[in-house]
Amino acid sequence: MARMSPAQLDDFLAGDDHRGTAILAVARAGAGPMLVPLSFRFEERKFLFATKPGRRHARAFEAAGRASVIVHHEDYAPGCQVERYVVGEGPIAWVGERPPEDEFGTAVLTAERLVGVIYEFG
Repeated sequence: MARMSPAQLDDFLAGDDHRGTAILAVARAGAGPMLVPLSFRFEERKFLFATKPGRRHARAFEAAGRASVIVHHEDYAPGCQVERYVVGEGPIAWVGERPPEDEFGTAVLTAERLVGVIYEFG
């Protein structure tokens, strides 16, 4: 296992190996965390998610104000397997004004903590 350097983190998250999908985890009062796959872009140490404000996960991250995210990618080749993942955590909020519930808006998770790991098996 090797930790990713800041440059490797940025390259991995800005690339398209992971197909631009992350799992967003948001705490909920009286229930376990909500986990939802969302498309994202990564710019300037920020995750940008397009979503509608009326969705349950959007209401949950508004209530919590913080979220965690994981981006994972696996490469399999005969005799070798490489897994890469990045975990981040930080505040989450809408960019600009919150859009109407029937329109997509952009939610931003600012990565206060960002850790990337590379596993190689084989």
